Amino acid sequence: MLPLKEATSVKHRQAEKMPFNTRMIEGLLSKEEYVLYLNQQLQIFKAMEKRGVPHDSLKRAERIEQDIAELNAQKIYSDTILNSTQEYVNYLNALSDEDLLAHIYLNYLALMFGGQITKSRYLLLVKCMTLKICKKE
Repeated sequence: MLPLKEATSVKHRQAEKMPFNTRMIEGLLSKEEYVLYLNQQLQIFKAMEKRGVPHDSLKRAERIEQDIAELNAQKIYSDTILNSTQEYVNYLNALSDEDLLAHIYLNYLALMFGGQITKSRYLLLVKCMTLKICKKE
């Protein structure tokens, strides 16, 4: 059996190249798109956290709610829950506690490592703009 990283590498690269993900990684989402994204994340993390996560430090729903509140204060709103998000939440709710652990692992690692990729690209963009060394493509 292949290690998880190798077994999922093709799908992972495909996901990274999806238009929404590419735009998010490159910091090109509008605030409206970002609050819509946060609302989807909120639904998923609330579903997992109401069942319990391995450690309280993993909890993200409250922080996501704070981010949404900050955007709401700027008059940027979205309470839309996409059908795909609702279907995934329903699926999570139907899982046994043991089966839910794989989704906790997947979602929290994606958030952690996806956030690191976004952060590194953002810092590179800031450096590029500050030093005016951006390449025209």
